[in-house]
Amino acid sequence: MKIDNSIAAFQMTNYLFEELSFKKDVGFTPSHKYKLNLDLNVDTQLLDETNGMVILECTVTGENAFTICAKMKGVFSLKKGEDINFKKFLQLNGTTVMFPFLRSAISDLTRVCNIAPVVLPLINITNFIKEEK
Repeated sequence: MKIDNSIAAFQMTNYLFEELSFKKDVGFTPSHKYKLNLDLNVDTQLLDETNGMVILECTVTGENAFTICAKMKGVFSLKKGEDINFKKFLQLNGTTVMFPFLRSAISDLTRVCNIAPVVLPLINITNFIKEEK
């Protein structure tokens, strides 16, 4: 079955992590119980009328345990002729597309650091974007 008519007008054309780091606090042991704190920031930049970038910056701290820092950029394109507010659409939908990649990278990073993988909670991106403004 061909999917040509099902391909979305909005596509992520590239992404990269500019930063992905793990720093263990002094005295932390893998069996240590800790409370997670998550700080997430989103920025959008229009490159032209049909291309834009979403930047996710995330800091995860396990109190008295560790700090994880991540900065991820995603580049998106929109098919010409679409009649939408591209910046608003980019912020909401770009973040929605990128967040699972960020969650996965943080889980993988903590796993290879020999601690129980940190799994970020699912978030309602629509509510998050409204609250961030």
